[in-house]
Amino acid sequence: MSFWSVVVPEAGTNKVLNPSGEASGNFAAHNGATVTRDTAYARFGIYSYKAVLGAANRGVNLTLSALANAIHAVTFYVRGTVTGALQASLDGGANYNAAAVIGGSQGGWVRYGVQIPAAQANGSTALILRDTLDDGTIYFDGAQVEQQSYVTTYVDGDRSGLCRWNGLRHASTSTRSAQERAGGRERDLYDDYGIGVLRDFSGVGMPPLTHNIQPMALQPGALYQSAKVNVRAISLVLEVEGASWQALHQKRQDLIDLFKPDAVRGNQPVVVKYTGANGSRPVYGYFRYEGGLEFGNAAGFSENPIHRLIAVDPFWYEDNQEQAALTVQQSVANAGGAIRRIDGLWQALGTGFNGAVRAIAYDRQRGRVYFGGAFTTANGVTVNGVCYWDGATFVAMGGTPGISGGAATVRALAVAPNGDVWIGGDFTASGGVATHGITKWVIASSTYTAYALAAGSLFYALAFDSTGKLYAGGNFLNWNGVASSDYIVSYDGTTWSSLHAVPPNAAVRCIAVVKDTKVFLGGTFTTAGGSAKNGIMYWNGTDFTGVNISAIASVDALAVSRDGILYATGSFTGMQPVGGDVVILNNVGIYVNDIWLQMGSGLSGGAGTAIFVLDDGTVIIGGAFSSAGGVLNTDSVAIWVNTYWQPVDLNPPNSPVAVYAVIQNADDLYLGYATGASSTATASAQTSVAADATASVHPTITVVGPSSGTATLEWIENQTTGERLYFSQPIRSGETVTIILTPETRGVVSDWFGKIVDQPKPWSDYSAFHFQPGANMLAALITGTTTGMNLLVSWPVAHWSVDGAA
Repeated sequence: MSFWSVVVPEAGTNKVLNPSGEASGNFAAHNGATVTRDTAYARFGIYSYKAVLGAANRGVNLTLSALANAIHAVTFYVRGTVTGALQASLDGGANYNAAAVIGGSQGGWVRYGVQIPAAQANGSTALILRDTLDDGTIYFDGAQVEQQSYVTTYVDGDRSGLCRWNGLRHASTSTRSAQERAGGRERDLYDDYGIGVLRDFSGVGMPPLTHNIQPMALQPGALYQSAKVNVRAISLVLEVEGASWQALHQKRQDLIDLFKPDAVRGNQPVVVKYTGANGSRPVYGYFRYEGGLEFGNAAGFSENPIHRLIAVDPFWYEDNQEQAALTVQQSVANAGGAIRRIDGLWQALGTGFNGAVRAIAYDRQRGRVYFGGAFTTANGVTVNGVCYWDGATFVAMGGTPGISGGAATVRALAVAPNGDVWIGGDFTASGGVATHGITKWVIASSTYTAYALAAGSLFYALAFDSTGKLYAGGNFLNWNGVASSDYIVSYDGTTWSSLHAVPPNAAVRCIAVVKDTKVFLGGTFTTAGGSAKNGIMYWNGTDFTGVNISAIASVDALAVSRDGILYATGSFTGMQPVGGDVVILNNVGIYVNDIWLQMGSGLSGGAGTAIFVLDDGTVIIGGAFSSAGGVLNTDSVAIWVNTYWQPVDLNPPNSPVAVYAVIQNADDLYLGYATGASSTATASAQTSVAADATASVHPTITVVGPSSGTATLEWIENQTTGERLYFSQPIRSGETVTIILTPETRGVVSDWFGKIVDQPKPWSDYSAFHFQPGANMLAALITGTTTGMNLLVSWPVAHWSVDGAA
């Protein structure tokens, strides 16, 4: 016996009607065992037969198509601890035949096989598989009964390639065509063909990599960009020997027949098996003949050709499959007023707020997150409209904490370079001292500095420029007694100043500062600086400049990306002339290079009230809208990714609800909105998945529909690799959707609807999504009716090298 075998294509028929438990019929318990279809483990498909034994000589009974009076080979896969003997019977238990290990993978799914005499098979319609000891719980999968004396690889109609069901799916016999090279009989090169493989075989280890490196033009060294796994090439030094020239040539012809490209249709690769690293964990590779069989240097009637093979897929695979169930959603209790996403998981902030959170600011120097709004308590602490989160709880600000009077609502927060916090809104006192809509909390003394300069003032927006100058916008007149200080003012640390002799004619509701001295202002104004401005403009240090837009009702939030692109949202249908045409902006738009661009079909059903550009360039928008771009489940909060709207893995409490504030702290995200205490959000849930492999693998994701009604698959993310799949895929009761991520067979298929061409959504990591070896943290969200749903991920056990099976 050598370390090397080849799968020789061969037609085959599996007489087991439901061989891997994918359907609910054609199986039963044997001798008192409890047998159910289960998704905890699966060698093929997503189900296996779970047998809770409870006593010796118990197992599972599987229905067959009636067998002929002939020898039959029985094979099956088992997972679990087996200390007794596994037996198979085809004659209703009159005779039991002990099965032996013939393949699979130690520590995973192990394949057993046994030959059954013709007399025991004659007319049989049932296969009994049992364990002679009570080994607790074991799993059966991939049962096969073939009318022949030897075994071949597993067959069922769901297998890729030229396999089919001969009747109903998972309720009939199944066949494999002789033209399917991936399936057939494993033949040992030495035992079956007398061809030896010398110990000199190269290329079975780590495949070579090609590195993409960009030289640095003006600096020493280079910039690493990526690495590509090259095609694997292996060389086997063979020993081909015959008793005559004819015998030598016959062996060479056998070898050529095994590897020639036209042995079957479609120029399929040859499946090669290697057992040298670990005989109980053989590995398989998919190879194509490259050279070495040209003939030459024969000595006597023998030759030692160097047989060269290449593998387009450079990895080795075990005869095994791993599977895990993902939690499809989580309920986040105590999510009143705000919620945070920490390490990829949405969480409450203590017991939450008892009112709306309308502003959030992050102090990068101290790691504090400040919150402002229309609340009086946070996590049970009396804070009165403003507080900060110290990582464990909320901290009140000041001996007499927070703000009071008026509507007692904070609408804007800004952190100064020294850590002082500016607070704007609708209130008449801070720290118990009279003020009008704006105050400063001094971090060094934990006291407030009041600015009671104009009664009835209301502030919506606060922002610092790069020099430390504060800009404050709102609904006020004659701030600090200056007639032109209407709706927008600046403060240099000593003096309040108007921006222009002719100020805006109505409220400034949002501010976004660009370092090139542009300060963008949005609001309800229609004029400023003596000309029409229509709700949005920028201040260049000396004058207000319009941005060529019309029909604005209110701009409520602005954000600027690192590359200077402005994003605006609010309540408007703005139009800008462009070459005689118009650009219609439904409550949201992009301003770049002095023109406006649409963001899909915009927001519908309500206004946008918050906008933030994340570090990766993704734009997250909150508001009271019911849909963004017409995409399912984008109510209240949505993300704009590279010209497409996508859902977020969160449904805020009482959605749709007005989301007022969004901010990012490193990789963490905070949202503030208009719900009070005891509110519950629905969000993605995390599941840790351990890939038992030494190489990255591309999984298959299967979604089994709910018991009744309809659910919607929205989000699947591998937070370990940073890859994400966006969906808006409805899944009905009785439907199963399979997402195949294997590169050569990638696709999304419904067993009811067929091929799905518009999922996942654009800019998903569709071609890259994979599992790293070892632990992977996955996040998934399915909304709607989720009772009875299953979200399963299955993956092969892959290795960079044959050494991985050792």
